[in-house]
Amino acid sequence: MASKLGESPGPDPVESLLRSAVAAVESLCGSDALTLTDKGGDERHAVDLVTEADFQADEIICEGLERLFPGVPIVSEERTPAFTPGTEDCFVLDPIDGTHNFAAGLPFWAISLARVSGSEVQEAWILDGPRKDLYRA
Repeated sequence: MASKLGESPGPDPVESLLRSAVAAVESLCGSDALTLTDKGGDERHAVDLVTEADFQADEIICEGLERLFPGVPIVSEERTPAFTPGTEDCFVLDPIDGTHNFAAGLPFWAISLARVSGSEVQEAWILDGPRKDLYRA
């Protein structure tokens, strides 16, 4: 069943979704999925590195958000080349924030997600992958 933004049917479905993505990403540790690939820089970044694990987490989270909040746009670091804030709600996602650390096996990475309305952040979730701590504001 779809949820309206700002409503949680029982336990936080977004938290459950993020924890599922962390579990999937952890299952890839030690595999070829951690190989850094240059996905092509832009004016701001000479090199923009990504791993298969970034794409895996992105897919899990985006599919889950689309089920929970149909029609709400998702701006993802791995899918969306540019972002211009509009007036309607959208989600902004970095599926693995700290890709370099993650790929190097360093325990300093997270999944970062925010619900934005216009230029204002309405809610944000940071799930510390290695420690499983969730921060929500």
